[in-house]
Amino acid sequence: MDLYKDKDKLIEILEKKLQEKEAELSDLYALLERLNSYVNNLIDDTEAGIRSAMSLHRKFATKKLPNINDITFSSRYLISTSEINSYFDFFALPDDDGAGLVVCDASGYGVSAMLMSIIMSLIETPTIKSTKTFMETAFKDINQYLEKDNGLTFNPKGKSAAMIYITIQRKGLLLKYSSIGMPGIIVSRGKERVNLANVEGNLISSERTKPFEVLEGTYKLQPGDRIIIPNNSLINSLDTSGNKFGIDGVLRGLNNSEHIPIADVVNNIGFELDSFIESNRSRLPGDIALTGIELERKMLYVL
Repeated sequence: MDLYKDKDKLIEILEKKLQEKEAELSDLYALLERLNSYVNNLIDDTEAGIRSAMSLHRKFATKKLPNINDITFSSRYLISTSEINSYFDFFALPDDDGAGLVVCDASGYGVSAMLMSIIMSLIETPTIKSTKTFMETAFKDINQYLEKDNGLTFNPKGKSAAMIYITIQRKGLLLKYSSIGMPGIIVSRGKERVNLANVEGNLISSERTKPFEVLEGTYKLQPGDRIIIPNNSLINSLDTSGNKFGIDGVLRGLNNSEHIPIADVVNNIGFELDSFIESNRSRLPGDIALTGIELERKMLYVL
């Protein structure tokens, strides 16, 4: 009888160990499934990033600046050795009421493709006159995309997006802006420099309902004003010592620029950056999108 009891005890112990191993195996299968899902997301996001890169290259290769009376545009777009992650676009307001500009930075493959499609659709709608409505609508569309996708192909964790949207209304020469996470809007008037918008934040978060702060404002312009909008990659570019180019680097490019065209002003800032990084694009944290707008000195506007 003792022998049978020992066998029963041994079987009980083995069955318990088997259950433990089956539980461990189940955990390993769950982990493997999560890893497969992560790899699939990574592949899908990378493919989306490649499609976004191709779309951006095609767009900027044929990009034409709008022809608007009394307002001149200039831009500099520099591709880094990292992913394609910046987008900007100029456009005319309806009824010859002025012009607008949107600039966004995106971190993480697939983000730029999503943002570009959303922004391009919004620019073609009547919401363009309201900077606040534009930003709120963009955020709403992003959340709807994330909810619809439900993590199947797009994982927002560790990814970010910043955006700035401005309009220059000919009536009263008013600059209206909304910004989240962008380094600022620099208005250059003679030797005076004003940075209007610099706010931390994010349009994309792993917490989909997380609120974000949008910096909004209105600024009274004057004929002859220049407006410079750098993106985050430009500001965060590093020299050999690890120092950031910063807003100070942009301001250096504005030295003695009161009497030169806006295209030369943008080029000067580009030369400052090139010298700062010693022409080494590996020191660029992302694509450089530098944009400039100039109001003609003799422009006519409605008070």
